[in-house]
Amino acid sequence: MLRGEIHVEVSENESKISEEDKTMIKESQTHAFNSINEQEIIVEQKSQQTIVMVDQGYVPNRIIVKAGKKVKLDFLRGNSSNCLAKVVIPDFGIAADLPLNKLTSIEFTPEKPGEYAFTCGMKMFRGDISVQPADS
Repeated sequence: MLRGEIHVEVSENESKISEEDKTMIKESQTHAFNSINEQEIIVEQKSQQTIVMVDQGYVPNRIIVKAGKKVKLDFLRGNSSNCLAKVVIPDFGIAADLPLNKLTSIEFTPEKPGEYAFTCGMKMFRGDISVQPADS
């Protein structure tokens, strides 16, 4: 079930990332979130972009963005499990393969505020995108 009108743009661009960069990203996100249970990020930059590490789930697993502004999520899969080989954001009509150790960019513009789930292809791992009103 779709909630409102959503404009989706999925980028086919993939880029390789070095093991050193991957370790740096993972360590910085783990350090930033090791004192809280829910791993959340509030994206307030003009471009609303963040990296989502895909290993034993998603880090961060909650992303807060503003309605009406383009969102770019860069997924980096570091786990060879087939379960995590795909990310699905059903409310936005997105299903993207996540090649191992490569950045996969997904772009979309959420038009309406609300809570939207993203899951692995088997729906065993999940995260949430919280779309806030543009004026909040």
